[in-house]
Parts: sequence; C-alpha cells; structure tokens
Amino acid sequence: MLTFREALDKRIPLLLDGAMGTELYKRGMFINRSFEEANLSNRRLVLSVHKDYKDAGADVLSTNSWGAGYYKLKDHNLHDKVYEINREAAKLAGEVSAGELYVAGSVGPLGHRLEPFGMLSADDAYKAFREQIRGLFDGGVDFILFETFTDPGELEQAIRAVRSIDPGLPIFSCLAIELSGELLMGPPLAESLARLAGWGSDVVGLNCHVGPQPMLGAIKKLKGLVDVPLVIEPNAGLPKEVDGRTLYMATPEYFAEYTKNFLQEGVRFVGGCCEIGRAS
Repeated sequence: MLTFREALDKRIPLLLDGAMGTELYKRGMFINRSFEEANLSNRRLVLSVHKDYKDAGADVLSTNSWGAGYYKLKDHNLHDKVYEINREAAKLAGEVSAGELYVAGSVGPLGHRLEPFGMLSADDAYKAFREQIRGLFDGGVDFILFETFTDPGELEQAIRAVRSIDPGLPIFSCLAIELSGELLMGPPLAESLARLAGWGSDVVGLNCHVGPQPMLGAIKKLKGLVDVPLVIEPNAGLPKEVDGRTLYMATPEYFAEYTKNFLQEGVRFVGGCCEIGRAS
C-alpha cells in the first residue's frame, strides 16, 4: 500500500468513514460520559465501530479522539490521561486497519474561545493541541484530521503543534460553515481556507453543521480560489417537520448522489459526520 503522503501526491480520491460519537451512542454509551475514555475502558466497543466502517468500504478510519483534548477531558476529570487516551485511540484504529487502510488522527476544537473573544491564550491552545497530537502521533496515525473548527485562529495553533512534532505529517483542516455557506464569524470562507493552506495544511475543507447541499454550494464558489486538495464531511443536515413529525430527510442514496457531485467538483476526500451532542 502507498504511504499516505504518496497517495496525496498521486491525487488519489479516498473515502473517509463517518461519525464515531453517534455510533458509540447507538451502541449504548451514555451521552454524559467521555466517549473518548472508551478507548481505555471499552476497547471492544470502539473496535466494533472501526470494523463496521472498514467492512462498509472506507479507505480511512478516524480515531476516537475528537473530544480528547485537555479542556474537554478536564470536564470529566480525565485531563491527566490526554496522551494515553489519544495514543490508544490511534492504536485501536490501527489494529482494525491492519495496514490495509489509512488512519486519521481526529482532533476537535478545545471547547474554549481564544483571546480576545475568550480567556484562552494562543500559547495555552498550542500546548493543549501539542499534548493531544503527540499521543496520536506516537500511536501511529497517518495524518491529522482537524474537524468542526469555527475559528481559523484556533486552527493556526493546532497546525503549529503538528509541525513542531513532525514537519512532514500530513494535515487536513476542516471548518464548519453555516447555511449561508460562510463561517459564523471571521474572514470569508475562501480567505480562511487559503490561510489554513498557508499555515501548512495539506488539505482543507468543510465538515459538520450542515448537510451535503449547502456544502456543495460552498464548494462551487471555491473553485480556483484554493490551491490545495479539498475534503468534505457533511452531516445529515437539518431536520424538517413532516405531518407533525421531525424527520431527517437524508438517506444513503442521497449521500451517494452528493458524493458523486463532490467528486465532479474536484473534491478529493469525502466522508461523513456528525458527533452526536458534541459539535462545538
């Protein structure tokens, strides 16, 4: 199998997996627990999710580590286990991959706003990301996948942390847009993605918050404005009320059709989202 860097260089399209948190919840995890702690206490459950995604045909398995940063784990009194939880997350995905799939080290936002909008300094953010990413790196991930970020400035510190550990480790950086096709705050989407590429992201794109249709509209507007490959990971979109019932209208067939549309628009990597009850 090609190394992940070789696959990037050859511009090979790859299918990422889908949500981890949603699947763990469906399989019995209580929503008020740290899903990432299951890497230590319920390895079999985490392995079952990875195995199902492998059997479904994914080319990439994402680690169970989206919320395994210092500040989110601190809410569960697990902040002393950041490195251990992330290293084990990587090992579990690698065990199922068995060298046949690539492993993405999933990293989400810290859960606290950076200055001047919040109390967290850029240095605090950098240190927190570095601790988490070190665990994923030592566990053997093929690349780092930053997901569901709304502040490009926070991602700058996350990218710095990766480059301090391994200058050559591939980085995917995903922002979460609104239905408008833009970020809730900050620079325009095209400018934000260009900044992420300039800071060292090998691949940039979108995930979470909205479904395939708004993401496709946003991608069409980005043509020619971003020089690096694109990744898209939509969720099921917003529910609709039908005859007094609240329903999610997305189906597997709907996602499959939009996957084809994304590829036709030049998107290289397509996957799914979302972490139930855990979006920031």
